[in-house]
Amino acid sequence: MDAALKIVLEKARSLELRALRTEVSVLKDVLVVRAVLQLAGQEFTAHAVAERPSALERAEDEAQLRVFALAGIEPSRNLVALSSPHDTAPDLKPATPAPQVTPVAVEPASRSGLFDNSGPLVPENDPTDAEISFEPDDEPFDREALMGEVLSLMSAIKMEPKEGRAYLIATYNKRSRTELSDEELQSFVEYLRAQHHTRQYSPLPF
Repeated sequence: MDAALKIVLEKARSLELRALRTEVSVLKDVLVVRAVLQLAGQEFTAHAVAERPSALERAEDEAQLRVFALAGIEPSRNLVALSSPHDTAPDLKPATPAPQVTPVAVEPASRSGLFDNSGPLVPENDPTDAEISFEPDDEPFDREALMGEVLSLMSAIKMEPKEGRAYLIATYNKRSRTELSDEELQSFVEYLRAQHHTRQYSPLPF
């Protein structure tokens, strides 16, 4: 018990102290202690606040000191008294008002003006830019056409079947053009084309 509380309690006993009780209630996130004093046919009420449970005992002593101060029993001038003997309002600090936020009204965009002054969605072609062709560089692979071109080129350069088979065995380890893969067939056609070109444009002996 607080030393000051012991002093005022002894004074109150000499002044017909009838009852002194305390009550604890929860208000939002704090504990409110209510002290009720009955002294010489009068009743006084005071409050104190504990912001956490560990401060409850101190708040109880403070509420009792305040209620004694209301009855005119004070050990010193540092005690805080309530304005009225029957005032039951809790001694709470006024809450700090929240800052006012002014809402800003945003007008919805109309459908007609949604894209006003937004410019073209697709950039216009610059007449100075060169046209770009997106045509494929390579023609689709036609194996049947290459097989026919092999026979035509072999006839043009007068290559005998035995000579052609010997080249296939030496180059691709295959005995027939039908055994060649697509890449090998393309390579063989390129070889025949080169031979045909060389013989077609070979210089005359005179």
